[in-house]
Amino acid sequence: MDQGDFPKDYFTNFGAIVANFVCFMFPSHIASRLLKFLANVLLPAETPPAEKKWLTDDYLPVIVEATKGNNIPLKERVDLFVMLLGVLVKLAFAFSYQEQFLPIPGFQTHPVIYIGGFLIPMVNGFADSLTGFK
Repeated sequence: MDQGDFPKDYFTNFGAIVANFVCFMFPSHIASRLLKFLANVLLPAETPPAEKKWLTDDYLPVIVEATKGNNIPLKERVDLFVMLLGVLVKLAFAFSYQEQFLPIPGFQTHPVIYIGGFLIPMVNGFADSLTGFK
């Protein structure tokens, strides 16, 4: 896997996952613009330019082209969007407590860690209700 021609960091890998979801939810002309905007806004400044370029210039055109002919009914697109929100809830919660991803001040203190531990079942239950995971 380390020899593959793809980025090996979490931000662009998750960016590719989000790109897949967005391309299945929106028509190609909207997905392409939306993903370029999201890449510029959501990828952190320390993301190497080559990795951001890979996502926007190499991966994005290919996934947009590959999914532009999909005739997915609107209800299924909405369902997919709700599932994506559930995935993002879990990712945001997990990354909040992993200081190497989102260094949020105070999240390394004992009270906040305790609160986070207490909230795990509720956050997971909410996210599971969105994703349909049982």
